[in-house]
Amino acid sequence: MRTDPFTDLARSLGGVPQHSLGHRRLWSLDALSRRDVQTLLDGARAIERAAHSAAPCRVLRGMNIARLCEGVADAAAEAFDRAATELGAQVTHIRPSESRLTEAGDAKRTAGMLGRLYDAIDCSGLPNELLLAIEREAGVPVFNGLAAGEHPVRVLAELLALQALGQRPLDTLSVRFAGAASSARERALSQAAALAGIDWQTPVATPAREADFEFGDDDTLRTASGAIVDRAIVADSRRHVLQALLVGSLG
Repeated sequence: MRTDPFTDLARSLGGVPQHSLGHRRLWSLDALSRRDVQTLLDGARAIERAAHSAAPCRVLRGMNIARLCEGVADAAAEAFDRAATELGAQVTHIRPSESRLTEAGDAKRTAGMLGRLYDAIDCSGLPNELLLAIEREAGVPVFNGLAAGEHPVRVLAELLALQALGQRPLDTLSVRFAGAASSARERALSQAAALAGIDWQTPVATPAREADFEFGDDDTLRTASGAIVDRAIVADSRRHVLQALLVGSLG
């Protein structure tokens, strides 16, 4: 019997919370609780520590993941591949059009076969109806493009970067958004900040208060002194959060 990867991670790294996630809860920030977010960030930090040690985390060794994507490999595909293979998993890229998965009605037989061959399936750029059909028929965790730019992984990675840069708990940090009010990015960041207990300042907040960090619409992140944070830091955080999501849902 396969053990819970979070249990293996806790044994090898000491103290990752024993709290796995259902894969459907990873489709949207709306489905995540504050405990979920804290667990994911704790797991991501543990994986990050292991990556810098002599004993990297390989808790998904022996697992096979299918990545369904019609287009050619891009930065998102490369990020997903790296995150999964660093944990020991194997990733296979499959074009839906070559697998009779272009319509929800074709999903039953093919998705069932994929579920027997793979431990998880990541779907990028597929219609929601087709994604739901694959998830219903596969019998294994199905993700909605974990490395895609609009996925919750993006803003959760921002939280991990904030915690590392701030060197203190997230619920003691204040963050200001300097971009457009009610933009998609502002809404996602404010929702994630609320889950983490961050003091969030909207673009229209008056009077403006001092903040430890400031986000912009253009993906910039600045410290209180105005220095721009290297996006490589956020990219590393994104990989580790993605890895924690995989570990937390492949039990």
